[in-house]
Amino acid sequence: MASSNGGPAFPGADPKDFPGIQGGMTLRDYFAAKAMAAILGHNAQPYEKTSGGHGNVPAIHPVDLAKECYRIAEAMIAEREGYAAQSSE
Repeated sequence: MASSNGGPAFPGADPKDFPGIQGGMTLRDYFAAKAMAAILGHNAQPYEKTSGGHGNVPAIHPVDLAKECYRIAEAMIAEREGYAAQSSE
């Protein structure tokens, strides 16, 4: 997918000017978090009842959910970079 992480989600001061402070989340992380919020918000019940009624089990495994959210984020970055390249021609 995308070869880039999209750069910083919230660019600000250069982290080199502030030793010990990290640059924050990438745009890829930000897009993935937004995708996860949308998926979980749309599926108000991320858990489903077991057939025996003995509690809830995840409807989607959290690792699978995270992978899917990052695939969505990478697709968004790829589209964004393609649009930017197209716009500059």
